[in-house]
Amino acid sequence: MKLLPALLIMLLTSGAAVAQDSIVLHRRLSRRIKHELALTDQQSRQLQVIENSFYRQRKSIRRNTALSSAEKDAQLLHLQQTHANRVKALLSVTQYVQYRQWMAKRQEQWLHAQRLQDRQLPGKTTPGKT
Repeated sequence: MKLLPALLIMLLTSGAAVAQDSIVLHRRLSRRIKHELALTDQQSRQLQVIENSFYRQRKSIRRNTALSSAEKDAQLLHLQQTHANRVKALLSVTQYVQYRQWMAKRQEQWLHAQRLQDRQLPGKTTPGKT
C-alpha cells in the first residue's frame, strides 16, 4: 500500500522533469539559432513567436478529427506557406538562406534518429526490409 503513493510521486515528478527538459532544450536551440544566424534580440523573440504559433497551429490541424485528410493537407500547406512568408519577412536574405539550411539540417537529423529508432522495433530488422 505504501508503494502506491511513492509510485505516484515518481510519475508526477518524472513528467515535470520531461517538461523541464523540453523547455531547456527549446532555450538551447533558440540561443544556438540566434548565434548561428546572428539575429538581433528582437528578431530572436519574433522568430520564437512565429515558430511557437506555427507548431501550435500545426498540432491543432493534425488533431482536428472534423477535417478529412485532404483538408488537413491543404490547411497544412497553407500554414507552411504563411510560416515561410512570415520568417522571410523577418530575416535578411542571408539570414533566411542560413535559416533554411539550418532547418533542413535539423530535419535530416530528426529523420536519421527516426530511422535508427525504427531499426530497434521488432520486425524492422528482418533481412530484406529497409
